Amino acid sequence: MDKVILISIPETSLKILIEQAVKNALSDVDNQNQNNTELKILNMQEACEYIGISSSHGYKLTSTNQIPHSKRGKRLFFDKSELDQWLVGNKVKTIEELDQETADYFKSSRVK
Repeated sequence: MDKVILISIPETSLKILIEQAVKNALSDVDNQNQNNTELKILNMQEACEYIGISSSHGYKLTSTNQIPHSKRGKRLFFDKSELDQWLVGNKVKTIEELDQETADYFKSSRVK
């Protein structure tokens, strides 16, 4: 059984102790989050699960160099941040964006 110790602490001292404990805990969480945002490397299975494709399609994308990857021997690796950029890099333009591009093109190509 754990020992129970009862002590008398002034309210201001207790507040300071609690604030310091909370600051230390938040600092630890921040440090862990910073470590997690560093380079995150995924293997083929993890990368395919992350982007929502089958592994056979993943191998096809790597063999045709359509997806960013690294290779060490026969093993394939993926940088999670590069996959994120690749996913949003294939943006399809909206009808409004296409209409604006068309209008801008015709404005700039008028014969003066």
